[in-house]
Amino acid sequence: MMMLPLLETQHVFRNRDDSPYGFGAIDGTKVPRRFRERFPVTGASAVVMASDGYVEPAESLEEAERHLARLLREDPLRLGPPPGTKGCAPGATSFDDRAYLRLTSPGGSVMADVA
Repeated sequence: MMMLPLLETQHVFRNRDDSPYGFGAIDGTKVPRRFRERFPVTGASAVVMASDGYVEPAESLEEAERHLARLLREDPLRLGPPPGTKGCAPGATSFDDRAYLRLTSPGGSVMADVA
């Protein structure tokens, strides 16, 4: 119960550059520069980015989905580890929406802009 008010109001600070509590999120609105990072990824031919709907990134979307399904089978309330703020409702396939992106480069060098 203590987390609910925070979860219900966190959107107020999303992509807000004028607040010390602001944070960046890819949600269709402009992400302020202070919440973006750019860095070279050397020695790798792929970069994986995943939303918080996945507990951890994986080599492939299929692997990420399998890991999430196993975690939710074993701990649908997400009490941990790792603990979460939301459990999986009966009949749902996950506790949150999710996005998965894998960038590959045949040249072996990837430039990642992360927001």
